[in-house]
Amino acid sequence: MNTLCFWSGGKDSTASIILAHIHHLPITEIVFCEVMFDKSRNISGEIPEHIDFIRNIAMNTFLYIRITTACYRSANCLLK
Repeated sequence: MNTLCFWSGGKDSTASIILAHIHHLPITEIVFCEVMFDKSRNISGEIPEHIDFIRNIAMNTFLYIRITTACYRSANCLLK
């Protein structure tokens, strides 16, 4: 059975993933959906510090503890 964890990158969803790992609850994959402000220029709708935490700290930490993380982007962006 696959167990997906939908993750906003905020403190509450991050804490939930950490607690699940500590208590040996199986997570098959973490799913993050990135809102794009301007997809043609690769500008995220997230504030820079938040998307930096997501991409460079949290996702690497999840990989270190062997949980796959997927990042999805919509075909549309906020400018459309």
